[in-house]
Amino acid sequence: MVNYLAVLIAAIAAFAVGALWYTVIFGRVWRREMGVVEGASMNGMGKSMIGGFVATLVMVWVLAYFYALNYINTLPTALMLAALFWLGFVATIMSNSIWYEKKSWTLYFINISHYLIALLVAAAVLIWI
Repeated sequence: MVNYLAVLIAAIAAFAVGALWYTVIFGRVWRREMGVVEGASMNGMGKSMIGGFVATLVMVWVLAYFYALNYINTLPTALMLAALFWLGFVATIMSNSIWYEKKSWTLYFINISHYLIALLVAAAVLIWI
């Protein structure tokens, strides 16, 4: 059975990783790689953040559902599976930003590393709660 409170808390934690990742940790480099001019208007950012949170919530719920379905209840196993999901789905699918959209490797690594950390944090929260 999925613990929906754990899903909500894990989604908030994973979303917080993204907030830090794209502001404090890699914000300047990410904006440069995205072609965002310093001081540019952030109109519409609220809508983007809501969409991003909903996407994070769905991602965490799927992870929690998989854990519940397979009786995953130890931290090492949860972290290993989160990392495998990241490698098999996130890192591979996001590589299309390089091959088709011609984005930089720097941007690719910033984005995929964010999802790795977010998934690991979410996995830990799901197991702990």
